[in-house]
Amino acid sequence: MSNASPLPLIIFDVDGTLVGGEPNDWQAFGEAYQQVTGRDLDFGLFDRLDDVTGHAVIHAALTEAGEGEPLPVIQRIAETYADLLAARIRQTPTAFFATDGAVELLTELHRRGYDHGIATGDWTKSIAPVAWMPPAFQGRAADGHELRSAHPGQHHRLDGRARRTPPS
Repeated sequence: MSNASPLPLIIFDVDGTLVGGEPNDWQAFGEAYQQVTGRDLDFGLFDRLDDVTGHAVIHAALTEAGEGEPLPVIQRIAETYADLLAARIRQTPTAFFATDGAVELLTELHRRGYDHGIATGDWTKSIAPVAWMPPAFQGRAADGHELRSAHPGQHHRLDGRARRTPPS
């Protein structure tokens, strides 16, 4: 048995850190909300909320609009959003792209044996279509809800305000 300490877990945010193409992301996010609810999304919510995740933003927008039980609507928006992102990637494969050095960094961390993964403030299914990730990262993705469920009582902050400013 080895006395060596395990290497630390490294979790990277995806949007704007490993993957570029935020304007396409914002457009799909707003379109998904509009398609499901029939209303335009108030992107100002990103500035007004403390918890800036896809779920939190949509929940706040639905609450402000007087929706009763928002969870089924949030789930439909998440599905629509993932479908729109996948369609955008099929139409324009370069719509989302690895940021400079991202693939090399992830590959090197894997080679060195680090336990690693990717996280998003949106939904796991919304980052699944990103096909450039090295094979070692496939299936190692989590969103804010999944991280909180897997580690109850621990603080996990996925703050989308680090993203580029949404369209006005």
